[in-house]
Amino acid sequence: MDRLRRRGARCHPAPGAHALAIHHGFASGQRDIRLPYVTNINGNGITVSQRLVSEVNGPEDFRGLRIGLPFEYSVHYLLMLDYLVSGGLDPHSDVDLRIMRPADMVTALSVDQIDAFCLPDQFNQRAVAEGIGFIHTLTKDLWEDHPCCSFAVGQDFADAHPNTYTALLRAIGDSALFIDDHDHRAETAELMAQPAYLGLPEPVLTAVLTGEFPDGTGPSSRYRSASASSPTPTSPTAPGSSMRCSGGT
Repeated sequence: MDRLRRRGARCHPAPGAHALAIHHGFASGQRDIRLPYVTNINGNGITVSQRLVSEVNGPEDFRGLRIGLPFEYSVHYLLMLDYLVSGGLDPHSDVDLRIMRPADMVTALSVDQIDAFCLPDQFNQRAVAEGIGFIHTLTKDLWEDHPCCSFAVGQDFADAHPNTYTALLRAIGDSALFIDDHDHRAETAELMAQPAYLGLPEPVLTAVLTGEFPDGTGPSSRYRSASASSPTPTSPTAPGSSMRCSGGT
């Protein structure tokens, strides 16, 4: 665990990352980047207000609902739109899409500012733990092994600081390998629950990482396949070894 603390990367979800990308010129296409890791696959879900638990059963039932999403260019936005279209809805006229900070959406759901959201697992599980929402579906059931967050650096940074760049890759890779061992999941949840990291209740993160979780629809628990966090090279010959680090449930 000491090694994970020394090398583990903190995970703070979008849209802060998008704002940084825009600020540093990545989003405009004016700066070359390296994308060595997709830092997780799957790992998201669609949660709906508990007051609608008997009314929302499929995508067609989202008509007229207010749906919180983190960013127009996020995978959450794309997955949600695709899901709505599969139910015969026009995402731009049949529902009210609201761009919000992920950290605000559970509260917004509790005070009836939104009816649903699509976000990473920890937010879905928090809504269930607080009794204000139920997990309608996991995004892996909409698109198996879909990409989500990634780790990117400017090409100029990688060229100017090769040792630092390599150390970052190793830190993220070592953390992924540690977490990929299912015996380390509960320990990882304990670490990530600390205020310096995610600051969420430990049972919420344990449910996400171990795969056994309540979905808010009754007393029984559902089970999701354990998340994979093993880094896999995608360009073994590239400097710094461009790799995929997959995770999420």
